Amino acid sequence: MDTSKVKQMLSIEDIICLVTEGLGSNGNLWDASGAPIFQTVCHNSPGYGSYKLYYYPDSQMFYCYTECGSMDVFELVQRAKGFDTFIEAYKYVINFFHLDTKRRGFEEGAEKELTGDWDILNKYEFYQKVQKPDATLPILNSNILECFGPLAAPTEWKKDHITAETMRKFGIRIDMANQKIIIPHYDMDGNLVGIRGRSYNIDDILDGRKYMPAYLEKQCFKHPLGSCLYGLHENLAAIKKHKKIMLVESEKSVMQCYGYYGENCFVAATCGSSISPVQIDLLLKLGVEEVILAYDRENDTNPESEQTREYEQKLLKVVLPLTKYMNVYIVMDYEGLLPPKGSPSDMGQGTLEKLMKKKIYIPSSEVNFKKERIKWVSKKHDKT
Repeated sequence: MDTSKVKQMLSIEDIICLVTEGLGSNGNLWDASGAPIFQTVCHNSPGYGSYKLYYYPDSQMFYCYTECGSMDVFELVQRAKGFDTFIEAYKYVINFFHLDTKRRGFEEGAEKELTGDWDILNKYEFYQKVQKPDATLPILNSNILECFGPLAAPTEWKKDHITAETMRKFGIRIDMANQKIIIPHYDMDGNLVGIRGRSYNIDDILDGRKYMPAYLEKQCFKHPLGSCLYGLHENLAAIKKHKKIMLVESEKSVMQCYGYYGENCFVAATCGSSISPVQIDLLLKLGVEEVILAYDRENDTNPESEQTREYEQKLLKVVLPLTKYMNVYIVMDYEGLLPPKGSPSDMGQGTLEKLMKKKIYIPSSEVNFKKERIKWVSKKHDKT
């Protein structure tokens, strides 16, 4: 029996038992369609994290809406338990449910065969070895957006360097009834595939529900964020023209940059702090030759601190798979030009361009990054 058959055997009740009792989520919530929602145990300690880890029974896939993206039950266990290999996660699931592998159809030596298959997969490139979810998304009728109210330009977003013209281009609306700013998501071809809401209700924000899928009555307009790139459709012409793309975390950062550069904006958002295999595939299909990663600042101003080192390693983990296919740069703020968790575009066009001038080239190893760090730190000490 292969892994797909194991997944088919697991009911929703089994999944809830595994994630709560085995991985440490404090119970679960339910979305409007009856799918369970858990704490993000994939990248947080047991009992911590917001309730943004969704399980979709139809595809038997989890989706973390804050950081990790799409994964199956085995990858979730591997992440949550910190296992080094897939086979450890596989054994954990088998043992957790007391599955008798021989009784259920496993032949003697099947585990060895599975391990061998995984070893073969590990020899492939990153985006080949990770099973990509089906990137075909249901297309929504764009007229549904009218139900959320007319196009709008929230005052607070104008203060964040997003122009009213930009918000109109990206279809921003305000759902007064639910206290949310409505953000339509389109695929590369301009089809509406999802609708997100940015809450301005303080209780939602404190409960970790600042960004959530939008609802209309009982219908939820969520979609896997890792299945497309926000802003790709709007900025497609510039991305193709320059054969480069700057990847940011949030929709707001894309709109800020569009306000700065207009039709020359080559920015898109991964909507999280990771890049999915589907998103990598999109970049390859577009013929992108250069990627600039400009994620929100999580480091402090001391290049040698543990916090900074951990953030650097996090970014390297994100971009190293891309270095096999294109030139990759990372934007780092070692000078404190940005507030904590601030996007490189948050403080205006001048600050963004200052940071861009110091972007660090990343080859297919960590060596060059370390050399660039040393050069930057040396220059800083020379000035003091």
